Amino acid sequence: MFKLTCSFYCPPRAEKIAIYMLNLIASVTGIRFRRVNGQADIVYGGVSNSNSFYIPYREMDKRFVHGDIDSWYLHEDGELRIALPKSIKKINIHNNEIDFDIFSVMFNFLQTALSVHNKHLEFFRKFKNDDIFIPPVFDDYISYFLQVLKSCQKLPNDFKRKSPWPEEADFALGISHDIDIFKRKIPGSVAMLMKSLFSNEVPGGVRGSLKGLFKSVSTALTGETNPYSAIEKWFDIESENTFFIHAGVRRSVEDPTYDPEDIRRVLVGLGMDGIEIGLHNSIGSWTDKEDLKEQKDRLMNIFNTEIEGIRPHYLDCRYPDYWRNAESFKYSSSVGSDAIAGFTCGINFPFFGFDFDTANVLDILEIPIGLMDCALFSICEKTSKEKTIDKLIDICVSNHGLLVLDWHTRTVYEPDFPGWFDTYCMILKKAKSAGAFIAPLGKISSYWKNHCTSFFLS
Repeated sequence: MFKLTCSFYCPPRAEKIAIYMLNLIASVTGIRFRRVNGQADIVYGGVSNSNSFYIPYREMDKRFVHGDIDSWYLHEDGELRIALPKSIKKINIHNNEIDFDIFSVMFNFLQTALSVHNKHLEFFRKFKNDDIFIPPVFDDYISYFLQVLKSCQKLPNDFKRKSPWPEEADFALGISHDIDIFKRKIPGSVAMLMKSLFSNEVPGGVRGSLKGLFKSVSTALTGETNPYSAIEKWFDIESENTFFIHAGVRRSVEDPTYDPEDIRRVLVGLGMDGIEIGLHNSIGSWTDKEDLKEQKDRLMNIFNTEIEGIRPHYLDCRYPDYWRNAESFKYSSSVGSDAIAGFTCGINFPFFGFDFDTANVLDILEIPIGLMDCALFSICEKTSKEKTIDKLIDICVSNHGLLVLDWHTRTVYEPDFPGWFDTYCMILKKAKSAGAFIAPLGKISSYWKNHCTSFFLS
């Protein structure tokens, strides 16, 4: 394990940003940073000296705080490819110092990526020419930082990142499922059939919709298990799963309509072993701290279990206000996309929420989604699903990253979602072959927080 000392000569907010970024780097590389006064391996701000890796403190334009995507470009110099604000035309390393504030750039890049909402592809196309896949662009900063440390002889040239996962697994796979619809009911089945007749937006087409309608009628008449309620199938593949469940408090017409008591009865029948429950909060409720707490308490009382995680329905939230309002949760899994595969904030590791203005770290861990079922199947005409899956796994193996799956529970019903469940099974099989640490999100959250405790400086 490598240990490096740091000293800071900058305003308080800049120091918080630098510490946040050093902690993030520490958590994914295994390097331990320690604050000292005076001579240090890394000096941020103040005056440079020949014995330290020097990073200048420079206040960036405030517009970057608000996520101005047009203010960024891809800087290329030989093998170096890194996202930079347009105010920085070039970067150099000279006498153990770089000529730009890398901590401020990293912070503002992450801020921008979290603020672009539905413009993820437009933003990331600036750095990677790929219409269906967003790679972990943020990792380029970490690679560059390590490269500079080597050139300054603060790290040996043969230094390689150490896997942060248990037993040094090559990467981690997070298992999660949203429950949006728990029963395929007759009215919804009729509506789906009509939609399939006039559009190509129904995965199972007319044939699947007809089968589903007949199945809905038969289950209503006979009392047999509804095709969308077969939760036990997920445990045939993996013994532990995270389910994000709506608490039954509807704030929008697009919120789930099921009674969570129906889900509780099914899960109790399965024994509740290996089951983690998270809140799938109502649309719009991310703005109200008390509302989120009320939904959490209601779900906790229904299932008689601790609720640690939250994922908004439709991923409806805005940062950092959402993180602040979700302070009663230990982790969130909200960064992601239902239309694009990959990492929509450019990072494939857990990271702590933070206040954009003050740079204060918030006590909630964000576990970004890497692949949602509908995102994968919406791009299947453009590229091979298996090729995209292999690409995601290869990238996560290369930097020991995290790939979180979000597979909706109703996709177990083959007529409506042909190939969706089989594809999920294929991903788990590939992940196991690639040496993944596989766990539900609650376990990943607990592990990562304990892991960070041993590395973080304050």
